[in-house]
Amino acid sequence: MDGFSAKRLVLIVVALIVVAISAFLVLTKEGGEEKFENVIVQEQQSFTEILRAEPEKDSDSDGLKDWQEALWQSDKNNSDTGGDGTSDGEEVADNRNPIKAGPDDKMAQNNTAVTTETTLTEEFSKDVFAQYLALKDSGVEFNSETELAFADSVLNSNYLAIPIQEYALNDLSVANNTSPQEYAENMGLLLKAHRLDPEKSETVIFAEYSQTNDPAVLELLNAPIKNYVSLRDSILQLEVPPDLADVHLEFINSLGGIISGLASSQTIQEDPLLGVVGITVYQNSVLAIQQTLEQARNFYKEKNIIFEQKSGGYVFLYGL
Repeated sequence: MDGFSAKRLVLIVVALIVVAISAFLVLTKEGGEEKFENVIVQEQQSFTEILRAEPEKDSDSDGLKDWQEALWQSDKNNSDTGGDGTSDGEEVADNRNPIKAGPDDKMAQNNTAVTTETTLTEEFSKDVFAQYLALKDSGVEFNSETELAFADSVLNSNYLAIPIQEYALNDLSVANNTSPQEYAENMGLLLKAHRLDPEKSETVIFAEYSQTNDPAVLELLNAPIKNYVSLRDSILQLEVPPDLADVHLEFINSLGGIISGLASSQTIQEDPLLGVVGITVYQNSVLAIQQTLEQARNFYKEKNIIFEQKSGGYVFLYGL
């Protein structure tokens, strides 16, 4: 499952949407679809450049970021590009074309049947499809650069995030009388106690699923998920010395990411986008734990604290 990329996923989705829309327009070209007029022609900075340089800037305070203005081809220095008394941000939120004067600026809807969509993949596809149609109707030409920028803009949305239970420093049991040695020994003992059979690990399960594509295999992830929940909750109860509180907190929250990522990855067949996002979150959380352990190793090295092999402290820092 290595190599999953959220941006690559979005680009694939965009490519599929382009194909789907092309087919849709061929099938309905006799239907007299309304096309938006491009009422404003102006040179604008590339929205790829704007997005990367100042992703949060909103020059005219109309609710659309400058990169969004460039994507819509509205004026980033004019809060009402269409000149109809409604701000560009309000018009986009109301499914209206921000560069066309109202009242006839409602964005055209495709004439497919309305269905109740509940999965992240369905919601995402519907939203991206609508954005793509609106941008095409506004005169934006899609090519490799604009598709990449479109993917970048989608990555700024909440679609590619999943809920993760996170804790703060005040949730920890910080104790001045707990030594770094005692803390490391206790962490190692907990890690030993929560060691799963390697043949039942999530990496083995993912590998088996990639070969069989059997959704029943993903149910096997329940065991490592339960184990990670137990480990996180146990670690949360440990007393931690003040100097290691930040490392301890990052370790706990990274476990939360692993838990949420694995749970979301189980939906990959019925909700592919959520499943892939879950795998990405899992991978990032594993990387975060590795980085946290590197910080811990550096701390103990600076303090010249050495643990014997197979001791709890050694297991905590270097593994079994």
